[in-house]
Amino acid sequence: MIKDLSFTQKDMRFIYNPKNHFNHLKYGDSSLVIDSIIVRTMNELKQKDIFTYDSFGNKITHTIEVISNSIWISKMKFSYEYDMDGNNTSFLEEYWKDSNFVSSVRENYI
Repeated sequence: MIKDLSFTQKDMRFIYNPKNHFNHLKYGDSSLVIDSIIVRTMNELKQKDIFTYDSFGNKITHTIEVISNSIWISKMKFSYEYDMDGNNTSFLEEYWKDSNFVSSVRENYI
């Protein structure tokens, strides 16, 4: 498990947070929240990862979409819940089936 990691690509710096992974991008004096990542091989689109965060910066959803006939189709969704101290209290994994997300794995943490 990676505990701390950051890397620089030209003038951009990706900041690793062990709770939320790569969720911030530093560019000069600006700090941006990463809300999606598009993966491509050569010039072919493969996958899109979409992230949402709560007001404290905790990742609350991570949705994976794949491209099919030039349309992004949902594939999986991961949801996270936190207590008042920002500790992860639950995790839900869902997959896309017949136009709906279906629960696959649910974990609750003490």
